[in-house]
Amino acid sequence: MGQEELKSDRFKSDILTSDNLKSDIFKVLWIVLFLAAVIVLFSGCGTPVVSDAASAKGLSAESSEVQNVQRGETPPVCGVSIASDQSAYQVRLYQIMQKQAEEKRIRLIWKYADWDASLQNRQIRELIDDKVDVLIICPVNSKSMLDSLKEARSREIPVVNLNMKVDAYSAVYIDTYVGASSQEEGSLAAQLTTDLLPDGGKVAILEGTPGTDPQIYRTQAFVDELGDRPDIQIADIRSADWNRQEAERETERLIRRIPDLRLIYCQDNNMAAGAVAAIEEAGKEQTIEVIGIGEADQETIELLRKGCLKGFVVQDPEFEAKSAVNCAVHLAEGEDVRPWIQNPVSIVTEENASDYQKPIEYM
Repeated sequence: MGQEELKSDRFKSDILTSDNLKSDIFKVLWIVLFLAAVIVLFSGCGTPVVSDAASAKGLSAESSEVQNVQRGETPPVCGVSIASDQSAYQVRLYQIMQKQAEEKRIRLIWKYADWDASLQNRQIRELIDDKVDVLIICPVNSKSMLDSLKEARSREIPVVNLNMKVDAYSAVYIDTYVGASSQEEGSLAAQLTTDLLPDGGKVAILEGTPGTDPQIYRTQAFVDELGDRPDIQIADIRSADWNRQEAERETERLIRRIPDLRLIYCQDNNMAAGAVAAIEEAGKEQTIEVIGIGEADQETIELLRKGCLKGFVVQDPEFEAKSAVNCAVHLAEGEDVRPWIQNPVSIVTEENASDYQKPIEYM
């Protein structure tokens, strides 16, 4: 082979090698670009990262992202301390508050004290140590909350007192009370009693759990209001702990002990339903009247319509539950609320039941 031919072959070989190299580079570049596109595509569809704070407050990544956009921060956390999960009225509060909290985007952490004041104080301190943004408390005993409320104030945690009022000393350390006046309810119950017993007669009282604001003042105001009616005698006062079955048992005892009993005043409608059951079982529907306090729910209105319940003082749990959650949101955001969000109460009988209208909650 000549020298010129050899040079030519080397030149062609160099060109082929260069072309192959370029082809390999292009292939590598296309692969890199393809992989980059795939990574971008799937990372765009992935789950956003949730902060530790959002995770600690029980938020999913999606809900955290949505609420951060809407609020500019993770939603507030509210510790709720309830006296019992066995009280019919407080069960209603729980049901309504849960729905309202979802709507208002505030997380509720529930603690139930089972009518144990010491347990409730420990639970409240746990919520304080967990650094909740706001507290809602429904106290076991009106006088048992003072130290816990002082601790909440020292940690700058606002407090909503719900349904059952704390005493005057403790009230200094709450931001608002959401509920009715137990004195007003007791007074109205006495007015209803005087209407039902124009000729007087013997009356018994079935009370709620001792030491609670309603138990104390629904009785005290009732007795005071009847002070100018000596013909109406308070023959007995029994505790039924806001419990229907206990109210039924206590009513059976009252019927045996007081043959000429004319009326039983029950401090809530759940106990009134228990009293009605015992009276019907004893065949005393025509001689013993029953009155109560509480929600104008379907069962209560039906008892009213049948004549088993002669009347009651209406107290709406929906007003209290929604107002308490709304107040918690305002307080968690550093806003002020009124010191008393008063639940309006009135007498409901069969004659005026159709006219009753639920109150609108505090927004």
